[in-house]
Amino acid sequence: KKKPRIFIIGGSTAEGWNNDILENILKDKYNIDVEVINGAHGGYNSRQQLIVLSIWGYRIKPDIVISLDGGNDILHSLRGENEPGTFYLNHTYKTYLTKPYLGSFIFLIQNSQLINGINRLSRRFEKFNSEEHYDNINIYLEAKKNISLISQSYNAYHISILQPYLGFKKNKSNKEEAFKIYDYRDKIVKDLILYTEKKLDSLYNTSSNTHHFNSQYLFESKKQIFSDDLHFVDD
Repeated sequence: KKKPRIFIIGGSTAEGWNNDILENILKDKYNIDVEVINGAHGGYNSRQQLIVLSIWGYRIKPDIVISLDGGNDILHSLRGENEPGTFYLNHTYKTYLTKPYLGSFIFLIQNSQLINGINRLSRRFEKFNSEEHYDNINIYLEAKKNISLISQSYNAYHISILQPYLGFKKNKSNKEEAFKIYDYRDKIVKDLILYTEKKLDSLYNTSSNTHHFNSQYLFESKKQIFSDDLHFVDD
């Protein structure tokens, strides 16, 4: 009598996941009418998703919660200037609020291609060690566990997806092959993703309401899927 509701949470990749994709596929293949609500937002990490689900889940009353995430939790830990588990703009917002006269100057610096280019260049000489980033992964796993528990409290099924990474795509298109701006961190990102996938499999192995879907080897076609290392080029 009522349409099943699917609630999506995550960062920018999930935010760009058009509601029509799921609605149309379930209608065309299974003749099931669903309502998809997207609560994802660019830059969010798992703790912020947890807040979104905690505030809105009771009002939305989803039947399925899909968490498509992990990229921000892993990549922001490689930046070096953020405390584990915090939003990557924390320092920016603190500066805006405590030193508003610097706000415009900070904004210009952060959006300067020259400054960002220099920062990326300096990162190329960093030596990454996976174990130094496990604190961030543990915080991510804790939040994912709580996302599962809160979903269960709403009688909702939870589908966990650690978002796909371009580095695992074997048959890259020409444009994907040419995207080399983050090659310097490719190995550490792969190591952390594989480590996290195993932890998620273990976390949800005996769960009654959560299924973890490993999507890293999902795309085997030569077709272009990614616009960069974590975002999709289209629907």
